[in-house]
Amino acid sequence: MSIMPFVAAGAIGLAILSLFVGLYRLMKPAGELDERMEQVLHRSPAPVKTPKSAPFADFLKGTRLEKKLGDHFALEIQQSDIALTVSEYVLVRLGAAFLGLLLGAILLGNFLFGLALTVLGLQMPVFYLHSRRGKRQHRFQAQLVDVLTMMVSGLRAGVGLVQAMELVRQEMPTPASVEFGRVVREISLGASLEEALAHLVQRMPGDDLAMVATVINIQAEVGGNLANVLDGVITTIRERVRIAQEIRTLTAQQRIAGYILAAMPFLVGGVVMMINPGYMQPLFSPQWIWLPGIALVMIGIGFLVINKIVSIKV
Repeated sequence: MSIMPFVAAGAIGLAILSLFVGLYRLMKPAGELDERMEQVLHRSPAPVKTPKSAPFADFLKGTRLEKKLGDHFALEIQQSDIALTVSEYVLVRLGAAFLGLLLGAILLGNFLFGLALTVLGLQMPVFYLHSRRGKRQHRFQAQLVDVLTMMVSGLRAGVGLVQAMELVRQEMPTPASVEFGRVVREISLGASLEEALAHLVQRMPGDDLAMVATVINIQAEVGGNLANVLDGVITTIRERVRIAQEIRTLTAQQRIAGYILAAMPFLVGGVVMMINPGYMQPLFSPQWIWLPGIALVMIGIGFLVINKIVSIKV
């Protein structure tokens, strides 16, 4: 089978997607600065009158989709640290969906397959966004102890808390530098320390960071030596990480067993199909087609139960 139709579909889809994004960037409204300020401060911006020369940029603005999902998309984009606005993200998803429809329905001549590829193309940017967000949050949690240690050193050297966060922004690698830079920027733009920390916890959810934010907010109200309190938090986080690593080591055999048990039916079935295809063929006949479905459901339930058993939270 020639791959030229797939190459042509990919080129056409990328061209259309580039056209969408290019038109948006050329015709974007003058109020985009206010939109980005809203993402920084999480506040509702003042109404901005959009020029009449930007109809394409206003295509998604004010619609029910943006009102329902705009805040959710904006938070996911911030958590993933991708340089896109909500409208651009929606356009990317629509372009990917159109590419799937073009590939399946037009080039391959199968409308149902085209619908399936359309749904897949619509969700592919979401999968990428979630994967990038998960990796970024994992790196941030791994950096948290070093961040707190640097902040404690700055506090004991005589600088203020905001200046200690600025030091983190300058010295630490991403994503810690980016996130604490946003905290410092929000405070400099008029947000309170409590609001800025709440936004940080919203972007980087986690028990350890929530505990740090709570400690800082309490210390700001009642006073005390913040450096000593953060030292105790560092010790707590280190112990939690150590215990979590020990638990992960002790449950490694059970986790591997879960993966093996879930994959074994597929491996055995594939080998049998290769050796003797006729032996497995009756299993996929109309009167027995329900058996593979039940088997898949039972395999999935068993895999989820094993993962639930070995997932011990500290």
